[in-house]
Amino acid sequence: TQSWSDWASIEFSPAILKQYRDSGYDIVYIDFYDGADYLQNNAVVTYHAIKEISNRLCGQHIHVVGASMGALVARRALTMIENDTVQHCIRSYTSFDGPLLGANIPIALQSALNYYSGVNGRIEDLKSRMLDRPASKQMLLMHYQNNDQPHELFNQFMADSSMQAFPSQPWKFAIINGSDQMEFQRADNLQLVFPGDSLIHFNIAQPLFDNVR
Repeated sequence: TQSWSDWASIEFSPAILKQYRDSGYDIVYIDFYDGADYLQNNAVVTYHAIKEISNRLCGQHIHVVGASMGALVARRALTMIENDTVQHCIRSYTSFDGPLLGANIPIALQSALNYYSGVNGRIEDLKSRMLDRPASKQMLLMHYQNNDQPHELFNQFMADSSMQAFPSQPWKFAIINGSDQMEFQRADNLQLVFPGDSLIHFNIAQPLFDNVR
């Protein structure tokens, strides 16, 4: 059985998966022991998984979809399969909101997490998972450890032609999780968010002094 978090972005996932299964599709979801490890490492895992799927299901069309960071991982895995020069049945590659040219977390937010991480364990954990892992450093256009410049791992990743190459044989699609009408995004209260608007607000002092008498 599957359980889903109460998160609007995936609340329709069970129904969508059922619809595909009822239509005769097999769906294979690839997850990682360490999802924020170097992209190259998880690309190797994905390569072996897709290769095994292709060996079992060849004769049928296989469609590979990578969401967000998974688009970068899947892209490299598919070029590795092509470099093997073996027969495969992968028909298409789809990047769903993949940060192909780099990802963005506002540098002000990164600096705030870094500044307060020493006084709050939850913020320290958030900073570690969002900013300090290898995959984060490889993708972020700006990284707090290098002021408003990318981390050196980003430069190395972007300069690595093997990591930037696209597979040549499958159809290639890209889907963005945004508006194609140049509309502004909306906040949780459905109000439009304009350039310069506050994205996050928290009071670091209040939790720290809740237990002070």
